[in-house]
Amino acid sequence: MTGVDFSGGRWRYAEFRDLDLGGVRLPVDYEHVIFEDYPEVLDRLLSFLATRTDSASKSLTDGLNVLRRCAPKRGRGVINRQDLADSAGEAAVRDLYSYAQPKIHHRFDNIGCLEIFPCRAGSS
Repeated sequence: MTGVDFSGGRWRYAEFRDLDLGGVRLPVDYEHVIFEDYPEVLDRLLSFLATRTDSASKSLTDGLNVLRRCAPKRGRGVINRQDLADSAGEAAVRDLYSYAQPKIHHRFDNIGCLEIFPCRAGSS
């Protein structure tokens, strides 16, 4: 998929099975978190959640496992924060991102989109 502009879109429970999203403009707002190394990030988050036994972590694991099964072998991907919060609650999502935050580089770009594993210039 190339040349598609999703920058104004809102992805809720979206799955892109084995598609390379490197040539598209992704949604750009605080609700969407862009990961450059999407499958690797999902694997790291799932490893973290595997050490936890609470029901919110189980819900997050279920949601991230679906995304992982659909993820491309490499490349960019997006997670909608609200999708995770709907199933596991805001506190669980904050906990998950607080785990991720010290281990990865993040920044706010000029339009307020939180990017984890920042997108290359001009490719957000």
